[in-house]
Amino acid sequence: MRYQNCWEFKRCGREKENRTGICPAAIETRANNVNKGLNGGRVCWAVAGTYCDGKVQGTYAQKLLSCLLCDFRQKVREEEEHKFKHIYL
Repeated sequence: MRYQNCWEFKRCGREKENRTGICPAAIETRANNVNKGLNGGRVCWAVAGTYCDGKVQGTYAQKLLSCLLCDFRQKVREEEEHKFKHIYL
């Protein structure tokens, strides 16, 4: 089974360089393979400055509530079950 990264699930297009820039989750190598994702693609809630709901998000603390309610985070949590990692970078 192939697991989706946030940019695939959300279809934001920021996994590569574009007019709004590349998403920090796409280049966060410290999180590579966490929750079976590429770079920060499956722990985007732990990466500051990600692009969600049409705007750049802030620090982990600033975006915590919206990320806890996020449909992608919930999907990762369900797919990972007891192996789910909620890391802090």
